[in-house]
Amino acid sequence: IHSILEQGLAVPEVDSDRGWIESLVEPYSPEATQNATGVEVSSVQELARRFSQDSPSLALGGGVSSTGEQAVSLELAVLLLNAVAGNLGKTLTFGIPSALDQLATYQEVLDLIQDMNQEKIEVLFLHEANPVFTLPQSCGFAEALEKVPLVVSFSRLPDETTARADLILPDHHFLESWGDFSPRAGVVSIQQPAMQPVFDSKATGDVLLSTAQNIDGMASEFEHSNYFDWLHAYWDSEIRTQVAAEQSWEEFWPDILRQGGHFQEVEPVTVALRNFSTQIRLQPEGLEGPEDGHALLVYPSAAFFDGRNANNSWLQEIPDPVTQLVWDGWVEVHPESGREMGLQEGDVVTVTSPYGSVTLPVHLFAGLKVGVVAMSLGQGRSGELRYASGRGDNPMRLLSPQAEPESGSLLWRSVRVTLAKTGERHQLVSLQARPQDHPRDTLIAREVQDTPFAEQIFPSQLSDSASGEEHDTASSHHEPIDFYPPHEHPDHQWGMAIDLDSCTGCNACVAACYAENNVPIVGKEKCAQGREMSWLRIERHLHDPPVTQESALVQPQVTSVPALCQHCHNAPCEPVCPVFATYHNPEGLNAQVYARCVGTRYCSNNCPYKVRRFNWSASEFPEPLELQLNPDVTVRTSGVMEKCTFCVQRIQAGKNRAGREERQLVDGDITPACAQTCPAEAILFGDLADPDSRLSQRVADPRGYHLLEGLNTRPAITYLKKLVPEKPFDE
Repeated sequence: IHSILEQGLAVPEVDSDRGWIESLVEPYSPEATQNATGVEVSSVQELARRFSQDSPSLALGGGVSSTGEQAVSLELAVLLLNAVAGNLGKTLTFGIPSALDQLATYQEVLDLIQDMNQEKIEVLFLHEANPVFTLPQSCGFAEALEKVPLVVSFSRLPDETTARADLILPDHHFLESWGDFSPRAGVVSIQQPAMQPVFDSKATGDVLLSTAQNIDGMASEFEHSNYFDWLHAYWDSEIRTQVAAEQSWEEFWPDILRQGGHFQEVEPVTVALRNFSTQIRLQPEGLEGPEDGHALLVYPSAAFFDGRNANNSWLQEIPDPVTQLVWDGWVEVHPESGREMGLQEGDVVTVTSPYGSVTLPVHLFAGLKVGVVAMSLGQGRSGELRYASGRGDNPMRLLSPQAEPESGSLLWRSVRVTLAKTGERHQLVSLQARPQDHPRDTLIAREVQDTPFAEQIFPSQLSDSASGEEHDTASSHHEPIDFYPPHEHPDHQWGMAIDLDSCTGCNACVAACYAENNVPIVGKEKCAQGREMSWLRIERHLHDPPVTQESALVQPQVTSVPALCQHCHNAPCEPVCPVFATYHNPEGLNAQVYARCVGTRYCSNNCPYKVRRFNWSASEFPEPLELQLNPDVTVRTSGVMEKCTFCVQRIQAGKNRAGREERQLVDGDITPACAQTCPAEAILFGDLADPDSRLSQRVADPRGYHLLEGLNTRPAITYLKKLVPEKPFDE
């Protein structure tokens, strides 16, 4: 904010408030904050220019790294930054309530714990919640639970809280349930069951309604005895009468089921900036713990969140997007801090705060600041609850039980910790053994400077920042030379484009591939042997500076690259198969015939992309996991090679559907599971034989390249280089 005002970049709308804004930010010039933040003055000034001039922009606050004593002040400062940049009413709007506004605060949970301790709570209902595990251990929820006469849990799975419950009434899975939800004003979605209940469970709504029907004096207050009838009545009286009163129920309800709910736009309210400088309190923030300790950062896991998904073996075997580790919990330490303490990768340490201690292996990670250690939530399930839940310890044992006084939120950043070596070692398994950059990576994770739009459309030269060299587009993209005649694709040539500038490395596509194609889980031990079965992986490449950097202030540049079968035109795997189990089909796919495969693994040895998987043992799907299998996909057995097929079952289904409708396939009829699931729409699938398809247009982008082009495999997948700033902020 200081730099925006100093450079005269603030919008005119804040001129009347300029006086109090300048007075507020005067002590926080880039020069004054450089030592505390480690951010250069030039970087702040450049960022201020880009944020103000590239309008509309958006600054986001929050996150666990900022939820300390000054969390509210930080949010107010972020709002002020958006105001001076002119984002009010554009990218930042107000007046559309969110369902999150209705959540209880952590302070309200502390009040409940106090009432439980004072024996004011006679019956406590817990629905799909595990507060014994997810709350700070020092807040005393587990101890207070012992003072409640009747604890009823509606959890579907055993957890630390159900182990202390007096009565467990398992709810239906959401795929078995009716329900509704309003994430924000104007959106009311309907939840419909996709299958019959697998177990002898009962919907929580049915339990509560049937219980009320059997309590003297309450039956007359509830007209409906089951949740489905109640839901119908609610939508009829509360929603239809408001949004579609002219329709009868018989017309309204089928439309709702087809659409998935009711959706309408809600106009935001107009807001104006006012002087709230007295509400911003910026002073040195104190952390509990020894002065020579390390600041602790606890963050939700990308896969498990707070631990609610830790029993899902798919998610346990999908690598963490940042560390690429599987099946474990760990404590992240900067390499420089690790050298000072004599720590190496995999050393087991005891981490101690004023409120407790945990024991975890060390993972050295240069993305942290020196003096900070980090842990993800989710692992550390207790005793018999460890099924498919990895190993580790629960970092919630370290946090303060206090709430932030103004917002009532949990103080995620509140303590310093000490680390002490136990003398033990623990193997951490990474599915990407080499995360740092080296010369081959310049052919895999490529970047290009974010030049003006005209230069992107009519490039003369593109600067590849991964290798630091200039590549002339005319010389680097030549006509392929083949010894054999090219394959013919008379009808379709399926292909894919992956935009590395959109990919965030979230691994949603990997999870979708597991689910769609019956990809088996092998466990940590076999993952350590390199025998994981995922058809699709996200490679995480770090560019200059490398992970062994001495400086704690310069962060590595990261590029995430989804790697899967490239469906090469000149596939190296095809000519070496002695039984023609893999071949190039007329639609451009590198097909795999499981019934022919005899497991020689020649194809895997010859694949330069290492995307083919060998079944070392037969897959096991114990009851009821067989219900998760896709009936359209063969379950492979031991001794068989498998890989990505571009979801050939979906390709065939799309062609069959078009045939039944007596029409030609059109662009968008077929979407593989990975492309369907990608939240950033980084993956695009289509027909390269159709010059008007979206894929053909994207493949023609000047950022396009193929992995390991010099091998002349001619992949069907085109990658679009990641855009990086023309002048990085840290220069």
